[in-house]
Amino acid sequence: MAIIFTPDLGLAKPDLYSDQKENYYADAFDQINRALGGYLAIAQGDANYTLQDISAARESRTFALKFTSTLTAARTLLIDTTTSGLYRNRLFVIWNASSGNFKLTVKTAAGGSTGVDINSGYCRAVWHDGTNVYAFCPEINPTTGLMLGPSPSFTAPTLLHSWVNYGGSLSVAGYALHLGLVYLKGVIKDGTMGQSAFTLPAGYRPSLSLLFPSIANDVLCRIDISSVGDVTPTTLSGGSNAYVILDGISFAPV
Repeated sequence: MAIIFTPDLGLAKPDLYSDQKENYYADAFDQINRALGGYLAIAQGDANYTLQDISAARESRTFALKFTSTLTAARTLLIDTTTSGLYRNRLFVIWNASSGNFKLTVKTAAGGSTGVDINSGYCRAVWHDGTNVYAFCPEINPTTGLMLGPSPSFTAPTLLHSWVNYGGSLSVAGYALHLGLVYLKGVIKDGTMGQSAFTLPAGYRPSLSLLFPSIANDVLCRIDISSVGDVTPTTLSGGSNAYVILDGISFAPV
């Protein structure tokens, strides 16, 4: 009889009357162990690399994979999903521990997806369905635990009360909602101290007024952010409106 395989892990299911049941069961337990807790360190060389199941290591069935070579360019990791058509619906944690500061892009041999990037020094949980690869979380530095996420996308506010961007090489005023926090940036000038520079829209406002220390013309000042979204530079120690820094302010919105 033809061998029947489970749809996700590709485990062989023995025929009821097979005299090889013990071998099937031993192999199945080995594969479950690899899928849930297996770990391999792989020196893939300075080239693209295909995870395969034909070696004793059974790379394409192992949960955690660490890649350690020195790279001179970005490389691709291909997951072998074509051999016997068995390898579907798998979760991996892949650590790009290579040197050279180049990313690894994870794809399947079946094509189908543009791949998931993993930067040098970071690891990432990825899942594939036999064709496409999906990222399950942001990249994480396994040593520090810090995440590498996409950069915030800032929106330029409408400046009020004569406030304008300082210009030159300094960043313009902006606000962004990123990973659950609101961020402000930019350097502004020439407005009226004590009057709002701009107003944050709903969804970007704190539940209560917040006060942040900052710098105005080399002197300590305060940036007040009200529950209705007003962002107001306030003089504390004789600072002026020659420039006011908004960089570094962040808070949780309502």
